[in-house]
Amino acid sequence: VTEKLADLNTHWTSRRAPYEEDLNNFSARLAQMQHELDEASKPRQFHPPPPGPSILRFVDGHLFHGICHIIVLLNLISICLEPYFRGKESAGLFQMLDNVFLVWYSAELVLKAIYHQKWLFCGECSTVWWNWLDLGIVACGIVGQWLLPLLEMNEGQQRVSTSVLMLLRTLRLFRVIRFLKILRAFLQSNLDWTEGARFESFMSAVIAANSVIMSLEVDVAWSGWVYVENFLQIVYIFELSLRLKKKGWGFFTECDSWNYLDLVMVVCGAMDLWLIPLVHFIQKLIYGHLDAIENRTLTGVFKVLTLMRLFRVLRLVKLLKMVKPLYRLLLGVLESVRAMQWVIVLTFLTLYACAVVFTNLVGKGLVTEGEISDEALLYFGSVPRSLFSLFKLMNGDLDVV
Repeated sequence: VTEKLADLNTHWTSRRAPYEEDLNNFSARLAQMQHELDEASKPRQFHPPPPGPSILRFVDGHLFHGICHIIVLLNLISICLEPYFRGKESAGLFQMLDNVFLVWYSAELVLKAIYHQKWLFCGECSTVWWNWLDLGIVACGIVGQWLLPLLEMNEGQQRVSTSVLMLLRTLRLFRVIRFLKILRAFLQSNLDWTEGARFESFMSAVIAANSVIMSLEVDVAWSGWVYVENFLQIVYIFELSLRLKKKGWGFFTECDSWNYLDLVMVVCGAMDLWLIPLVHFIQKLIYGHLDAIENRTLTGVFKVLTLMRLFRVLRLVKLLKMVKPLYRLLLGVLESVRAMQWVIVLTFLTLYACAVVFTNLVGKGLVTEGEISDEALLYFGSVPRSLFSLFKLMNGDLDVV
């Protein structure tokens, strides 16, 4: 009776798990809405308008911020694509794009400085330090993209320290920190729309499309698959970032195996798609070519990273989690497997006993009066062979007979 009660309790717990998860999600949304209601009921604090000309009010508007974020995103995409295009024409195109982006960042900073004046860099640290970061990005960009080429052109005419040139080349790496501007928008934006059914349906569609794309990549040779994989990886990172922002440290402390699985898939995908190009990109920025660091250690590491592409198959598991009927079906299948564990044990014991008997009768020649054929040794020469032969016979393989 105790065992039956334990089995019923386990079965009931597994059937109740998805509904408890839905209830927890609903409770979290209700708490979030209550928090927003409490914040909205507080008295508003009115801040004085910036001292700059009113014609520049658009620099604090949502439209201007959206355009700035799109520009930063395009800049990051161009930085990621630059290692894949190494021709002279491509290098000239990317250099022109870098200059256009730098001009935009400089103009954005100048407009904000005119509108906010001294309050752009003086005030609350939580707000002002982002402006100081923008200033640092623009300064490093001017030094790396405009001042450094002038020094390299005059290197033969004037004595310029090699260490100074190396330091200035290293400043090119600071272009990568422009992603912090996207991070700022991500941390300060309202992401309640990500908890709706539309976003979940979108992620389910992305995972389903990725499952089809994985088979097409194997059968169809196309150079554009790498861009499709990069887009999908960005979507997965965005979805994981949303969950990290929502749950915080609870993402790691609530002991949910799905969270760890998502984290492993995203990390393996990022290392496969971006780590190797990032190493080559850093080499090219610092040394000017890609053959500066070539050794067996890096080659072995790159081979291991290439094997991580196999982990992309785990993305299919996310589809089971996203689609609730499939998730409930999976739980039912797992419960049926647990219920059949004693059936499996009984089958193994039966096959093992029969394997011992057939090994003595056929493999040792008791039935054939000492005459042992090659086929008898092949199928029943030992207990493991007899066990495997009887297992095949149980599944309909009549070659043993």
